[in-house]
Amino acid sequence: VADREAQFAAKAKAFTAHAEAASRTALEVARSGGVHDAAMEAEIMDTIKHIQSLAPQLISSSRIVLNNYGNETAVDFMQTLKDEYCERMDHLKELMDQTTDSMQFLKASEAQIQAGLKTAKAALAKGDTDTAMKASTTAAKQVRRVLDVAKSEAENSEDAEYVARLTGVSEQLAKSVKPMVAACKKSCTEKSLASRHEFGQAADTPCPFTAGRCPRIRCP
Repeated sequence: VADREAQFAAKAKAFTAHAEAASRTALEVARSGGVHDAAMEAEIMDTIKHIQSLAPQLISSSRIVLNNYGNETAVDFMQTLKDEYCERMDHLKELMDQTTDSMQFLKASEAQIQAGLKTAKAALAKGDTDTAMKASTTAAKQVRRVLDVAKSEAENSEDAEYVARLTGVSEQLAKSVKPMVAACKKSCTEKSLASRHEFGQAADTPCPFTAGRCPRIRCP
């Protein structure tokens, strides 16, 4: 691929930005006074350090694989780093979930999701497909984080009725993600009024967690 270096550089930049944003957010949580357990704070800080150390190593090992296609040793080393990075990132998410008020998180998430979709709709109206696609994809990722929190809440609850209702609403929300992103892609491609309307309908679906169709997520 002629422009593979440019593609690699762009992906490496996006990956680094994501790792830095996750670390920065976790650091703010740890230093905000919201973490009252010293052991928990230490674990968050340790996990951040590992992520910050692994991210550049993973980029470097990926470049080696890129320049040495077929080298199994290089591929295995990169995969080992990738697995460890993913494990550390998943653990950081779990730590953040443990230190965050679930209902406040869902409310904040809904605001971010709605803001992202509003940006996407405005961008489509102006013909700015890149911004529209980026905004809708970011909103979809935020929805998935909401689903992660709801799943964790259900797993930690012994109230069967509450779990059943929570699971039902989670499934409803999950089903809305793919159609919403697909509608945005279609609108970006067709650039028609009908496709924009279709995306608008998909994007206007209210979040079931805060639209009165589900019991409030119980705060820890």
